[in-house]
Order: sequence, then structure tokens, then C-alpha cells
Amino acid sequence: MGDHIHNHFQNVTIGGNYVGGNQIHRGTDSSIHSAQQENSTDEPTIFLSYCRNNKEEADRLEQELTVLGMLVKRDIRDIGPWKSIRAFMDTIREQDIAVLLVSDAYLKSRNCMYEVLEIMKEISYRERIFPAVLEPSIYQPAGKAAYISYWEEEYRKLDERVRSIQNEENKAELAQDLRHIRRIGESMGEFLATVADMNNPDLADTVERIESFLKERRLA
Repeated sequence: MGDHIHNHFQNVTIGGNYVGGNQIHRGTDSSIHSAQQENSTDEPTIFLSYCRNNKEEADRLEQELTVLGMLVKRDIRDIGPWKSIRAFMDTIREQDIAVLLVSDAYLKSRNCMYEVLEIMKEISYRERIFPAVLEPSIYQPAGKAAYISYWEEEYRKLDERVRSIQNEENKAELAQDLRHIRRIGESMGEFLATVADMNNPDLADTVERIESFLKERRLA
């Protein structure tokens, strides 16, 4: 499968690391149209982002997408034994689109939200994500607030434990985890607002809508 994966965004440059606040520094997005012209004979590639709790739904989506001739990049197949999970998650930006199975477990998963943060680095990330919403509470203000509060509390608990550690070297090892959780909390509001504003189809209609989108963009 690796021989078929092509980076359609090789010219994207990231303008530095994330710096505090509620913003993500994003680099200049490369031209999707140019990439399509250069790779017009290639199959479209899809990153399937999901929580293991939703494996059944992910299996069904992958099967339907594969039948249509699309290349699905997925953890259970594309991460070799003892290979880096982080390196695999980083490839979400290299695919044509990302299908996100947005469930309660997904929104509380550090790995899933890492993938979300990666795709959000793209200026036009809204055009590249296809949410399949399994958690309807995100459409309500109280539901959004609950997930923002969840990650704020996760940060508070870890920060408290890190502060109790006496060895400074051990503290430094956990600093990256703290930063990651803080970024999730700071970006959760924007992500949920974006997804909730999209006319998301039912799970059963997701693949049909993806196929239509790709045909419109001449990717299928």
C-alpha cells in the first residue's frame, strides 16, 4: 500500500510550532488542483481516523471505500510491529482527505485528537475532513462545553501530578504530554464548532457523499 501513497501537499511549510492561546500556526496550503493534475491517474488516498471503540463502524467504512477503488490508510494495517504510532498519525496531512469517526470515545482520545490537531494545521482543513458524527451532543452548546471542560480537567490533573514529582528530569519528560493536552483543550472549541457547522450525512450515507465530492474534484 505504501507504494501508492503520495504526498499531495509536499509544498506545505509550517510556520513554526504552536504558541499558546487559542490559535494554531498554520503554513501556506499548497494547491490541491495542481496536485491533482500531477497525480491524475492515482487513486485518491483517505486517512481513516477513529477510536478503537468504533472499530465496527470503521471496518464498514473501509470496506465500502475500498470497493470504490479508494486507498484507505488505517492504523491496524499501516503501523508495523514496534513502529512509531506518532509517525503514522503524522501522515494524516499527506492524504487527499480524512474521514473522522467523531464519537464520545474519539473526542476523549489523546491519539485521535493528535490526528485532529495535525489536520487542523492546514489552512483549508475544513475542505479535507469528512466527519461521520456518532456523538450528537456536539451540536448543542452544552455538549461542546462538556468536551472542552473534559480536556481542561485532564490538563489540571496531569499538571498536579507532574508538580508533585521531585526529579526535574522526569518532569521534563512529561512536559510534552502537558503541552499536547493543553493544545487539545485550546483547539477543541474551534474543532467542534467547525464539525457542528457542517452538513454531516448519516453514517450510512458517508461513503456516497465522499464519492460525490471526489468526483466533483476529479479525484475519483
